[in-house]
Amino acid sequence: MSYEDEQKISKELENQRALEKDSRESSYQNDKKKKSFDKIKRTGSIATAFTAIDFSRDAPWLIVIFFSIFADLLTFIPFAGNLFALIFSVFFFFYYLINGHYKNRAVVKIGVTGLAAVLETLGIGINILPFFTASAAINYWLVLTERKNKAKAE
Repeated sequence: MSYEDEQKISKELENQRALEKDSRESSYQNDKKKKSFDKIKRTGSIATAFTAIDFSRDAPWLIVIFFSIFADLLTFIPFAGNLFALIFSVFFFFYYLINGHYKNRAVVKIGVTGLAAVLETLGIGINILPFFTASAAINYWLVLTERKNKAKAE
């Protein structure tokens, strides 16, 4: 094999490697763009979740939010408020569990509810903030987001 043939083969191999590298980089960039677009779509559905409100289906959530407000008001009573907070946190956890609200995004919902329960029960002084109401509203918003995404998929 001559020197010129070796040079020719070497250049062909370099060209082939460059093409493979370019195709890998472009597929990576396309995947990255697709993931960015999916995040934008998800954020948009979270921001517009209020459009999925259906008062006939959401009556239990309104009751939970009412009880959350009531539980937050009871925490103004020193020390007895912590006992009420413990009772209501158990009530909320079992309500969510029984009604199946922990099916989707369970870790987030349990985390939000658990954090509110800990802050309301153990946080003397800080428990006057409406953690139960905030957690109920966040969980309700997550349910609305799931409902909207499900409606889009159908």
